[in-house]
Amino acid sequence: MHRISRFFIGFMIWFGMSVTHASSITDELIVALVESNLPQTLYTEKDRAWELGVYDLIVNKRGKAVFTSTARFMSLTVPIEVKIQGQINKQLLSTQIVVNCSSNILTETRIDLEPLIKLKNSSAKVEISVPVPQSFLDCEGLKVNITPLLKTIVTKEKQEWQQQLEQELQTIFKQLSL
Repeated sequence: MHRISRFFIGFMIWFGMSVTHASSITDELIVALVESNLPQTLYTEKDRAWELGVYDLIVNKRGKAVFTSTARFMSLTVPIEVKIQGQINKQLLSTQIVVNCSSNILTETRIDLEPLIKLKNSSAKVEISVPVPQSFLDCEGLKVNITPLLKTIVTKEKQEWQQQLEQELQTIFKQLSL
């Protein structure tokens, strides 16, 4: 996951907390900042081995982000497209079988943020959710269910993504003397 500008995150937190209830103009400003700072490619894996062979995976932003906030929480929802390409490469009855595969999956990721603002000791709790729809890899006509694989990737990486964002927010708070 790419690093987001510290200024951008700091401004988003300060601005989101400065208003008691987010107005549509506030939401539009936050979305404009996200759109101009969030990279198109959000996550990648290359030549990753799995039980049937190898795959490449890329997660791209595929639409406009939606920002909402309350007096206590901020949420950002980003529509994403997950593209997977790879090969099934298995031995079957002493014959090596190699089949090209691909899939495009549409979903959205949501980042919920709870800033805990205390003078000189601020922090934030981050929760990232990525729902995984029923997903199949098309391998030259053969459909392979990859839902468990995708859920495993999200489960494995989610904690690291959350910790990285929390650490970046902690750094921003320190820079802002919060």
